[in-house]
Amino acid sequence: MRFAPLVLTLALLVFAADAALARGPLDALDASDATASLTPEALAKLRDRLAQDVGRPPDEIRASATPGLLEAQWGGLFAYVTADGRYVVYGDMVDLSNGNELTEARRRSDRLAAINRLGVENMIEYTPTPPAPSRYVVTVFTDIDCGYCRQLHRDIDDYNARGIAIRYVFYPRTGPDTESFKKAVAVWCSSNHKLAFTRAAAGAPLIGNPQCANPIQREYELGLSFGIRGTPLLVLPNGAAVSGYLPPDVLLTRLNQMQAASGSKN
Repeated sequence: MRFAPLVLTLALLVFAADAALARGPLDALDASDATASLTPEALAKLRDRLAQDVGRPPDEIRASATPGLLEAQWGGLFAYVTADGRYVVYGDMVDLSNGNELTEARRRSDRLAAINRLGVENMIEYTPTPPAPSRYVVTVFTDIDCGYCRQLHRDIDDYNARGIAIRYVFYPRTGPDTESFKKAVAVWCSSNHKLAFTRAAAGAPLIGNPQCANPIQREYELGLSFGIRGTPLLVLPNGAAVSGYLPPDVLLTRLNQMQAASGSKN
């Protein structure tokens, strides 16, 4: 697979793909107008060429914001390709006229949509005590055996006191059939999710039924699709992903900046 761990910025650079991707034009397409509708045959050929280069076909191919280029997406990974399949660049697109991160904006939208599909009923939520309002809601991918995740939870009252609601989604980094995964299942299968989570985060043993219908595998796979490499991972209300622990005041500052930036664009 040709995706590098570093994200490339696409501004004015387009480079040729390897020979597997550049074996000739797609006759059904005009490369000068990549936003034109693709025939099913042309789309299939383009998907096949990208699959040869990456190792699997893209999840979606669509028009991009740049004339002459299509956007191909594999989860959180993106490429921009000419409609004839001859040239491709892997990475992110930025509008240099205004600094807008076009690819990252789509990632953020995708994250929020996926979290909404998961549903709050499949999360463990800690909210400010009424009548204090929740000014912000932050989704946290967490691992019970992660030290910084435990630190974040020790501060849960301080987050709530600042108007920040925390919704936990499980991402046991060691994967299925491991102790961390089993602990997550045990928390979910307890009669009181919040109490069990707090006990587990403090290192206390969990007592109760370790098996029940639960969303842990689904949440773990969601984390994989987000490309999570460590926990905690915080997803902010605008879809931005922040890796690592942020103290309550630092997170509040970040959220206020996010809100101010959003207001300045309206």
